[in-house]
Amino acid sequence: NHGVEWGDALLKTVGQALRKYVGINGVVARYSGDHFMVLAQCRTEEDLTHLLKRLEDGVRSIKSVDRIPCTVYFKKGIARYSEVQDLHALYNLAEERSRI
Repeated sequence: NHGVEWGDALLKTVGQALRKYVGINGVVARYSGDHFMVLAQCRTEEDLTHLLKRLEDGVRSIKSVDRIPCTVYFKKGIARYSEVQDLHALYNLAEERSRI
């Protein structure tokens, strides 16, 4: 355990990596705890696959924070806004699918 300040720095680093790879066509938000939500418009399945690869590669490339080695895991759950009524339901559906 490296303390709250280091944990905050780790979360900030992960958020920055996600924003970098989402670019201007999406939004990254820390939703709760160590969970982030990425909202992005993907026109095709190929676009989605490419975005997910960039996000996963970006997060897994984080090898240390404040010179302390770490391993960051990437877990994804995909949900489409057309499947639900609101953002809370969207998050819940994606969270449920990430456990499969």
